[in-house]
Amino acid sequence: HAAALLRTVTDVIRARSPGALVQLVVPLDREDGLFAGLSGLLRCARMEKSTLACQLIGIRGTLPDIGTRLAQDALVASTDWDIRYLDGRRSVRGWCERPSQPVAETPWQDDGVYLITGGAGGIGLALAEHIAHTARQATIWLTGRSALNDAKNQILQALPARVEYRQVDVTEAQAVNDLIEQIRARHGRLDTVFHAAGLTGDALLVRKSEQDLRAVLAPKVTGMINLDAAIGDLPLRQMVLFASVAGALGNPGQTDYATANAFLDEFAAYRNRQVASGRRCGHTLSIDWPYWRDGGMQLDDRSIDAMQRNTGVSA
Repeated sequence: HAAALLRTVTDVIRARSPGALVQLVVPLDREDGLFAGLSGLLRCARMEKSTLACQLIGIRGTLPDIGTRLAQDALVASTDWDIRYLDGRRSVRGWCERPSQPVAETPWQDDGVYLITGGAGGIGLALAEHIAHTARQATIWLTGRSALNDAKNQILQALPARVEYRQVDVTEAQAVNDLIEQIRARHGRLDTVFHAAGLTGDALLVRKSEQDLRAVLAPKVTGMINLDAAIGDLPLRQMVLFASVAGALGNPGQTDYATANAFLDEFAAYRNRQVASGRRCGHTLSIDWPYWRDGGMQLDDRSIDAMQRNTGVSA
C-alpha cells in the first residue's frame, strides 16, 4: 500500500496540477489501524510540493455519508491534514504541550534480560552502555546486520554486564524466531525489547523508486512485525520502539523514512490494544527521537544550527 501511494503521489506531482489534492482513506478497525502510518509519506509530500495538499482520513466503524464528508474535508485541506472519524465523530490530530514529569527511578530492571535490535549502530551501543552502567547484573543481547568490528567488540566486552551479539537481519522471520528461541532457552525469559534497527535513503519523492521505499521500510516495518510475532505472548515488561520525529512532523527527502517511523507510532498503539485484550504482554512505547548527536545519521554543524534555530530541536 505504501508503494501504491508512492506511485500515486509521484504521478500527481509530475502532472504539475495546480491545487492538487490527495485524500487517502484508511480503516482504523483492529490491525487495519496500522495503515494510518501512511500519513508519514503524505506529510513529506506536502512539504516537498507546496501546491500539493494531502489528507489522511481514518475511519473507525461506519460512515454512511463518506462522499459528503470527504468533500467537506477537502475545503479545509490547508489546515486539517490528519483526520479521524471515530464512530461518526470527527476529530483532527494536533499537538499540545504536556508538563514534564519527574523521573523517580530508573526504568531498567536489575538482573534483567534486554534485547536491542540495531545494536551495532551508534545509538544501539550508547543504549547498551547506559543499561550496563545503571542496571546491576544485566544481560544484554544485541543484533545487527553486520559483524562487529574489533573496536565495537572491545567496547561491549568492557561493559559491566553480560553481553551477547548476534548477526541477525530482522527482516528475515526465521532468523528472528531462532534468536528469540535462543534467548528463551538460555534465560527462560525476556524482559525488555528495544527495536532500534533502521535505514535511510534520502532523496526527493519524485526520485524514489518502489525498491528504495521497500528497502527503507524493511527494518522498521517488516522487522517490527517479525519481532512481535516471534515474541508472541512472552511476558515482557516493556517494548520500546526507536522512531523518529520525521514520522510525526515530516521531513523533505525522507518520505520512506517518515512512513516507516509513523508505522512504529501506530504499531505501539496497536500492540497496547493487543495487551489490553490479553494477546500480548508489556507496555509498548514509541519514541519519536529528534537528532542524535552521537550515533545515527550525522549532520554538519551548519545544519544542526539551522535545525535548532528553525524548529527548536536540539541534539
